[in-house]
Amino acid sequence: MLDADALNALAAGKYRGDLPANTILTPHPGEAARLLGLPVPEVQADREGAAVSLAEKYHCVAVLKGHHTLVAAPGGTVWRNETGNAGLAKGGSGDILAGLTAGLLAAGLKQGRTPEDAAVCAVWLHGAAADRCAKRRSMTAMLPGDLFEDLGWILGELGR
Repeated sequence: MLDADALNALAAGKYRGDLPANTILTPHPGEAARLLGLPVPEVQADREGAAVSLAEKYHCVAVLKGHHTLVAAPGGTVWRNETGNAGLAKGGSGDILAGLTAGLLAAGLKQGRTPEDAAVCAVWLHGAAADRCAKRRSMTAMLPGDLFEDLGWILGELGR
C-alpha cells in the first residue's frame, strides 16, 4: 500500500526493483502526474487512461483519487466509484482511504481475496461514509475524522 510520500519517492526513482506482489497505489492527480511523467491536465483529461497506465507501469492496482475515483488493474480492467463528494477534498481524507485499503488488503488476502477487491471495497466504503457524513454535517463542515462514525454505521448495516 503506497500513498503520499511513498508515491513521491517512487516517482523520484528512489525505489529500486519491482514493487511487491499485491501492491496498491493511491495517488491523487498530482501524484499520478509525477508517477507518469505527465502534466496534471493530461491526467485529468484521460483519468481512465492514466489509471490503467499506472497499473500497467507499476504492475499493481492503482486507485486514482478524485471525482468518481477509479480503480485499475494491470490487465486494463477499471472500476468507477459513484460514492463520495467534495467534502473528501481535505487533508487527511486520503489517509483514511489508505488505512482502510491497507486493512482490507491484509484481511482479504487471508480470505483469498484480491488487491482489486480490497481497493474497490475501500473506495466504495470511503465514499459512502463521506456521503452519509455530508448529510449529517454538510460537505463544508465534515472533517476526515468524522468519517469513522459513518463508516461504523455502514459496516454495521452491512452486517460486518
